[in-house]
Amino acid sequence: MDLEQQLSRVDLNLLVSLQVLLAEENVSRAADRLFLSQSAMSRTLQRLRDLFDDPLFVRHAKGITPTPKAQQLAEKLNVLLPNIAEVLHAQAFEPQQSEAAFNIAVPALLSESILLPLIEQLASQAPHMCINEIPIDNAPWKQLAEGKLDFAVHIDVPDDDDFVATPITSIAPFIYAHQSHPLAGQEKVSLTDCLAWPFVEMLVTGNQGVTQNLPLKQLFSQTKQQPKVIARSKQLNTLLTAVASRNALIVASNLLQSKHVPLRPIYQFDLPQKDPLTLYLVSHKRVSGSSAHQWLQQQIIKL
Repeated sequence: MDLEQQLSRVDLNLLVSLQVLLAEENVSRAADRLFLSQSAMSRTLQRLRDLFDDPLFVRHAKGITPTPKAQQLAEKLNVLLPNIAEVLHAQAFEPQQSEAAFNIAVPALLSESILLPLIEQLASQAPHMCINEIPIDNAPWKQLAEGKLDFAVHIDVPDDDDFVATPITSIAPFIYAHQSHPLAGQEKVSLTDCLAWPFVEMLVTGNQGVTQNLPLKQLFSQTKQQPKVIARSKQLNTLLTAVASRNALIVASNLLQSKHVPLRPIYQFDLPQKDPLTLYLVSHKRVSGSSAHQWLQQQIIKL
């Protein structure tokens, strides 16, 4: 049997139903999303089991859990269905008319310098488009692969051909102080000077959902004295308020911006030239055929 004959026997709606079942892991909720009765959804699930010769899901008290076979299919569906949708609705992308929504993960310390200019730019170029900022994960690759994220701005590149990483810019780590801080008026500031003052630190969520305080550990790993941290948070505004009220310092890149708290870089870390910090825009290959994603990617790169 050739490929065309095989495909002619498959109902595309079954694949859509499978993706919804994988997303919801609950037959009742999947039925609601597809505007089907629960009995009709159960019959669809049985057809899927017959088609793939696998149970696909195992029932438990709160819903259903995908089998290894279903998990393998999920990875393929995340690429296949968007491409089919692109074929069915292929037309010239018009930013001015687009109502597309994109989920983008950006480090909180870079949000104002990357997302805010993007949102302001879209006001004229794509006024109906929506940008959703998603909390950055230490390794957001799974979210990108599953379609929970469209783009991630990150200093790491996944070692996987399924991802596309485009360099945006090189960044350098600095220590910042409020402009009224005593060190801000000092002509030359040493690292020892900085370590005499308290620090605040941004928390990053790891790929297991565990929060990690990464920047300070990495940058001060070679120093005998460690910074005294008086506050850690995932919220940039909270940390900047502490910078202003407690004469605290914060480590961030040269891209750090704040319209609410006047900051001044007082010390730049001396990193080896062989280890430049490059910021990447990372996406999954599942969106490579989407003209909307490609257009937005170019807007971010040009910022």
